[in-house]
Amino acid sequence: DHKEKSDDSNQSSKEGEKENVVAPKKVEPFLMKKGDYTIHLLIEEVKNLVGKNADFLPKPVVKVTCLNESKRTSKVSDGCTDYTFNEHIYFEKTDLPTEVLDSAKVVIEVYDYNNSKREDYFGVYEFDFEYVYSSKNHSIKNLWIALANPEGKDITKVQGYLKMSISILGDNDERVELNPDPTQDSDCMIPPQIKVEYKQVSVYIYKAEELPDMDGMMKEKKVKRECNGFVEGHYMGIVNKTNVEDRNEEVIKWNQIINIPVSQPAISQKMVFYVKDYNKVSKDQIIGSFEVSINDVFNKKYERLQSINIYGSSVLNTSKISQFMNTNAEIGS
Repeated sequence: DHKEKSDDSNQSSKEGEKENVVAPKKVEPFLMKKGDYTIHLLIEEVKNLVGKNADFLPKPVVKVTCLNESKRTSKVSDGCTDYTFNEHIYFEKTDLPTEVLDSAKVVIEVYDYNNSKREDYFGVYEFDFEYVYSSKNHSIKNLWIALANPEGKDITKVQGYLKMSISILGDNDERVELNPDPTQDSDCMIPPQIKVEYKQVSVYIYKAEELPDMDGMMKEKKVKRECNGFVEGHYMGIVNKTNVEDRNEEVIKWNQIINIPVSQPAISQKMVFYVKDYNKVSKDQIIGSFEVSINDVFNKKYERLQSINIYGSSVLNTSKISQFMNTNAEIGS
């Protein structure tokens, strides 16, 4: 077990639950009928790309090939390791016989515009027509793919991640909208050559100091500073939290552990923790947040007990920007 220790922790409400990593599923035989088909892809974003040249950031390109026809995303002007495309790619294929449909594939290749050697591609992935068409509504939405190159020097190394959606629809099928969803981080398709390891990160939450007076702010007569606090950990759709504890002499002590399951390779590098004030009558209030990097955890940065700053807006500010500040430590700081 890897442990991240901070001054601020949980009884895991979903202990032992695993991050959603999707292996290519086996589909039941599904006969696609001869006819016309529209293949629609939404290339959403790439992240954590590993460039071949340490001196230059890559300019990512996503190439999609369908039945001998290839299309690419727009050229990226500046080098980057993360990039949002949100580009739609369409293929219109007419009068396809069942023999072609049975073996047809959509091939996705991600590479650097300045280095297009196949052995240096970030990754290659493919979808069978049958696999996509057998999925719900003949589509797969907002899916992360771990990028690995089967022709590279190390076929097991993850070179980055691609987020995308795809649908394959016949003339008589109901139309399906493919829309970006920046909040969707729960699923990842792992190439078969990549071995997935599951680990549990145990976060020890000890105490919090100098939290604001959450319950006495609106009272005319303040007897003491009040706050009924708890810490809530979020990662890949999993939410675990500590018990609610009262402030005592300006300090809230939890002395609890939040267990968060993660997989390696990991799609999302950030665990987000919200410090909240429990409210019996209305919605719990967010006091602030802090973030922890998965890589830092595995590199033992948090092996020793340490203090972490909590960032957020002023207590009485209820504007939209204050909500962003409370839920995003980088903005709050």
